[in-house]
Amino acid sequence: MEGKATSGIMLTLLLIDLLTLAFNSQTVGVSGTIYIRADGSVEGTDKITSVDNVTYTFTDNIFDSIVVERDNMIIDGAGYTVQGTEASESKGICLSSRTNVTIKNMKIKAFEYGIYLHRSSQSSVSGNDITANKGYGIWLRQSWNNSIAGNNITANKGGGILFFDSSKINSIIGNNITANNGYGIELSDSSNNMLRGNSMANNTYNFGVLGFLNFSDYVNDVDVSNTVNGKPVYYWINRQDAAVPLDAGYVALVNCTRITVQNLNLTNNIQGVLLARTTNSTITKNNMTNNGDGISLEWYSKYNRISGNNIKNSGDGVLLSGSSYNSIVGNNITANNHYGILFFDSSNNSIYHNNFVNNTNQTDTYNSVNVWDDGYPSGGNYWSNYNGIDSNRDGIGDTPYVISYLTDGNITDNYPLMGVFYSYDVSYVQPGFTVTMISNSTVSDFAVGVWKEHPEIRSIIFKIRGENGLGFCRLCIPKDLMAPPYAVIIDGGQTPVIYCNGTLFDNGTHRWIYFTYLHSEHEVTVLPEFPQAASLPLFAVLTVLAVIFRKRKILDDLR
Repeated sequence: MEGKATSGIMLTLLLIDLLTLAFNSQTVGVSGTIYIRADGSVEGTDKITSVDNVTYTFTDNIFDSIVVERDNMIIDGAGYTVQGTEASESKGICLSSRTNVTIKNMKIKAFEYGIYLHRSSQSSVSGNDITANKGYGIWLRQSWNNSIAGNNITANKGGGILFFDSSKINSIIGNNITANNGYGIELSDSSNNMLRGNSMANNTYNFGVLGFLNFSDYVNDVDVSNTVNGKPVYYWINRQDAAVPLDAGYVALVNCTRITVQNLNLTNNIQGVLLARTTNSTITKNNMTNNGDGISLEWYSKYNRISGNNIKNSGDGVLLSGSSYNSIVGNNITANNHYGILFFDSSNNSIYHNNFVNNTNQTDTYNSVNVWDDGYPSGGNYWSNYNGIDSNRDGIGDTPYVISYLTDGNITDNYPLMGVFYSYDVSYVQPGFTVTMISNSTVSDFAVGVWKEHPEIRSIIFKIRGENGLGFCRLCIPKDLMAPPYAVIIDGGQTPVIYCNGTLFDNGTHRWIYFTYLHSEHEVTVLPEFPQAASLPLFAVLTVLAVIFRKRKILDDLR
């Protein structure tokens, strides 16, 4: 009985082996993969010819994958197409552990990866049209000293060119990389590569660098001949005391100090601005939209100031990884950011006066303990999902906003703002002065007016708008800009001020005032209090002057 059982098992195993062999043979037969063997022979097609076993030339279109098993050779597509089918292997041209192979003059489409190099070196990919592949057009993995030059890489669903763990002077030169539904060029965990003259346009994310394991992954030679949507890439390494030019399309600061990034529009990249081991720099008054991450601080980037930026992206508004002692102040971090701010191993940062509005997740922290407010009465941040009340009418919520219960303990913003934070530079009236405001109204057309005959007399004028309910404004006014006490007039006195606290707080240099009104569209004027007889004509004069200053400032901004 035991012998019969053993024979039965052996027979069953034999049948399984035969079925598996038959299935595998069927699969190989269907896939039709073409091989250029190590001995120089070609298997799987008669549409590739060679007379010297060095140059292999297409004579027609090919509808299968090509696996190269030979070094020191040239594959010349002669303008023909390599196209994938449903049964094709995932790679159009595959080089694994190959040296000195040239792939040129062909069209490659409808594969998972158009061209795939793995552990390959000293090879060249040039003059090809690589389009409509399901993943990346070209993927280099653990490969070095290769050249990717003069290719047209478009409409690939995963991206254009991906370098993963590929270093040591790979060169990417003169490629046209457009309309890929993913990354244009992504350098991931890859260092010491050279980029020249690449045009990246209309990709979901045109360009960016990711380094998860080593700081050296950010050390690549990328000059301004590379462009994103027609604007140059500024990839600075070891720079000091400089300002990034206003035509920048992408900014990376690697091991830099005292750099200013200001008044830029940075869109559709992996990061809007990347800082890696960069210190004492200022990122201010920029628009970062439709990037993966708006601003990324990594690898011990410290003592930087991120202020006054408009940040609206698909990944993280601001990402800090291993970066401490930075200030993140007065930014608008709104709508669609997956995380407004995300912290990894980044403590002792100061975050206040930011507007966190309708992000998928407002923020989260991992092994990061930071300060989320500027004390009282300055306050913390505005959170669109804060549900607290303001019973004492000071513009600050009565209860803290909870940022994290679990990952880093009970972290809170102790003084959450009840309205959006606004900051206005009034240097056009007096250099170095700023007026700040918190309001649950939409505020526009802010200006400061000066009476020519009495330049010490000034007024603040702005418009407010709200749908319904009670509106409020809390202003912080430098006393040297406009001497208190202050009067608040709405719509030239036609609309009543429901409540006004003319001295909410006074620290000697600034005075905070608070007032309420019924929501609608209004024009607000704040001016020094004067005797009743003089106040109306003076109010009229200051209102006109404020309008003039406002228009002049708008014109200056447009120049």
